[in-house]
Amino acid sequence: MLALGDMALNNYIPTTEHVPNRLTRDEQITHVSAWALFPSPIQISCDLGKLDDFLLDLLSNEEILAVNQDYPAKGAVCIQKSSTDRIYRRELSDGTVVYGIFNTGDTPCPVTLTLDREYSLRDLWARRDLGTAKEISMVIPVHGARIIAAGN
Repeated sequence: MLALGDMALNNYIPTTEHVPNRLTRDEQITHVSAWALFPSPIQISCDLGKLDDFLLDLLSNEEILAVNQDYPAKGAVCIQKSSTDRIYRRELSDGTVVYGIFNTGDTPCPVTLTLDREYSLRDLWARRDLGTAKEISMVIPVHGARIIAAGN
């Protein structure tokens, strides 16, 4: 289950009481990023009728949804790991490779990943092209994540 939005106090007794989510926006992006990289059904902890603009955008990003729904549903593999970051790689059916870059530390984390050749890069959360490069280099916010697509 993804801990997104305000959560019900008790899942077994109908109630209108909700508690604010203790996760930051970046931590919620991390949850959805991990879900996208490891194909599985989605179950969320909030009332869909009460989504704010941030959560609606988080759950309806078509590029992120396409990563999760890619067939034949190959899972991501960890290709880089340190005390403050993790980078996962997932190949999609159209030949695009997506990289999930996660900050597991308590401070913003600069991350650099050198690719085998130049690719057209796109930040799927920002919905922005990053140009053509052989290297992905960015600062990931505390407990945050980014998903970068590398295509031909």
